[in-house]
Amino acid sequence: MTFQSRQLKQTASENLLKAKNQREILLLYAAGVLGLSCLNLVIQALVSNGISQTGGLIHMGNRSFLSAVSTFLPVLCSIINLCLGFGYLGGMLRVSRGQYASRNALRTGFERFWPLVRMKLLQGLVYLGAGIGASYLSAVIFLLSPFSAGFEEQLAPLMSGSSLLTGSTDLVLDDATLSALSTAAIPLLLIFLVVALAFVVPLLYRYRMADFVLLDHPEYGAMYALRESRKMMRGSRFGLFRLDLSFWWYYLLSVLVSALAYGDVLLAAAGVSLPISDTAASFLFYLLYLAADFALLYCFYNKLNVTYALAYNQVKPKEETGGAVLGNIFQM
Repeated sequence: MTFQSRQLKQTASENLLKAKNQREILLLYAAGVLGLSCLNLVIQALVSNGISQTGGLIHMGNRSFLSAVSTFLPVLCSIINLCLGFGYLGGMLRVSRGQYASRNALRTGFERFWPLVRMKLLQGLVYLGAGIGASYLSAVIFLLSPFSAGFEEQLAPLMSGSSLLTGSTDLVLDDATLSALSTAAIPLLLIFLVVALAFVVPLLYRYRMADFVLLDHPEYGAMYALRESRKMMRGSRFGLFRLDLSFWWYYLLSVLVSALAYGDVLLAAAGVSLPISDTAASFLFYLLYLAADFALLYCFYNKLNVTYALAYNQVKPKEETGGAVLGNIFQM
């Protein structure tokens, strides 16, 4: 199926103008996601400072606790963001159908937590398997091609004598050797990128509609959502790819906004120094990133997701009822 991107975007704009609570849903979603990101940054800084100040065996328990907090806090934030994003998508799906949507839409991800997590884990396993297969095939192609000659030439001295083969610990990789190995491995990286695109990208498009299916049919669970998404996307992947290309400017802005979070690192790499401490510069650029990301979400995110919801409405099988998302669950 070929999606008419201009028509979809026009319909999305019209539906957003009619929707009463679409800005409220977006503001609550953005506040939740960006607020969690900021909270995570502050807590991680406090935890890091706490670990540095607890030395000796007597404070080993405190260090272990703080290390556990530092490890699991990003995971917890990611799970909450996943639930918020799923609920937000449900609200935009209702807007795409000209239906009432309220802030209660954001609760959907928490109400359907286990089916959502199972679906994401299954997707992750599929992508991981494809990535491993792409890595193996890339290595085989690289070793059987003339591109591996330079890499083998750099690796041969390290494999000879009493180094790697004998398990000796006297092996030292200096900067020049590492640089030469990295340069020789560039063809391997390029081959991997090509193979990964051929393996992984079709899978990404195959399961792009799984979230929408789970919103419409929570009673069927994760496997049903993945299977139905695969059916819907048969013959429609290239059309969705073209729709993605029509939003190239948004994805470019997203990359540029994300780069703001590392502005201090980028300036340091360019030889520019700021008249403030490294910690202050890090926080400054992160706050700039949060502000820019909020502006990007506020201006464009609703239209983007309503457009994709409209694309889903076109490829989904026709039903007498539009799915569970069409009910009154969000009207409480």
